[in-house]
Amino acid sequence: MNKKLAVFFVFSFLTLTLFLTRMPAVYIDEMWHINSGWKFATEGTLGIDAYGDTLNLNRITFQPPAFNLLIGLWFKLFGGGVFQARLLVVIMGMLILFFTYSLSKFLYDEKTAFLSIVILFFWNFYLFRFIRMDISVALFFLIGSRVILE
Repeated sequence: MNKKLAVFFVFSFLTLTLFLTRMPAVYIDEMWHINSGWKFATEGTLGIDAYGDTLNLNRITFQPPAFNLLIGLWFKLFGGGVFQARLLVVIMGMLILFFTYSLSKFLYDEKTAFLSIVILFFWNFYLFRFIRMDISVALFFLIGSRVILE
């Protein structure tokens, strides 16, 4: 990895972690994922507390469970909270940048690869800070694409 790329990754990580719990403001989707991950970490079940136990509606059935399981495992290792959950998303965002660079360099050249991660970083700056399952989907897609093209 060259020096320019290393500096960009350090800059990206530091920029993404700056004021991680204050900007952007926490919104409802994040709380659903945090609550589901916390329940998995503490009780071993995927669910949310929003409905209580009314009609057994506290089980997550409306989306794939992989992201909430990842958050739950992350909470078991590092504790629960908005900062911890967003830090996982920041790390996933950094991995997205890495695999985008790797895939672009494989398909094109180093200059195109670097330009692609710079554009991706500034275009999706807020997205790399929100707790959303879209981040894990993009990451797993890039990893799979890179592995298949190898």
